[in-house]
Amino acid sequence: MKVYMVHLLLQAFLTLVFLSAYDRFIIRPTRVIGIVDTSAVFRIKEAQLIKQLHGSEQEQAKASAEAKAFASAFSTALEALPDQCGCPVIDRTVVIGSTPYMVDLTPALKRRLGL
Repeated sequence: MKVYMVHLLLQAFLTLVFLSAYDRFIIRPTRVIGIVDTSAVFRIKEAQLIKQLHGSEQEQAKASAEAKAFASAFSTALEALPDQCGCPVIDRTVVIGSTPYMVDLTPALKRRLGL
């Protein structure tokens, strides 16, 4: 009888350990969602470009070229974000409310774009 109780306690302990590990390493990482505020990033770049547009023609041409380069760099940086966090990434405007599993990736996007 005593042996059966030891086996039962050991089985319960191992079940608890494996369920906890499954939750920690499999379930929780898949619930993380990356959030990006793309409009804030565009507003920052827009403000920089507007300052350049009030200058000379050379500065205006430079601003135009910079805007084209930014559009390309923006899409590349945005596509790289899911690999960085290992999660799906969505725009902040489509989110209502928040959960503890949401990660704000806007600062990471700004760093990638040099803003």
